[in-house]
Amino acid sequence: MGYLDLALEEKCLRLRDLLIQWLSVSRVTAGDVISIRRDDEVSPVSAATVRLLTACDYQELIIERRLLVINGTNDGKLISDIRTSATLVIKELRAVMAY
Repeated sequence: MGYLDLALEEKCLRLRDLLIQWLSVSRVTAGDVISIRRDDEVSPVSAATVRLLTACDYQELIIERRLLVINGTNDGKLISDIRTSATLVIKELRAVMAY
């Protein structure tokens, strides 16, 4: 059984904190896109406009739900820090396991 020294344990905890920080930010956003087809031409409309339309004002009502994955404000630096920290931790853990 291998034991971690305090420095390696601190590096593991730092990596854990970085991963928790990255995972704690919601990156998925959802929205609806509404369009109508009139005379074989599709055009986008707002939800408020759709409420004012009658059934004969369009041939088809199209509502699409779109999910977007967006970057967080500090993702570039955070991902770089995670990679650097993970590389160091994995290298040292391999040395511990080889012992």
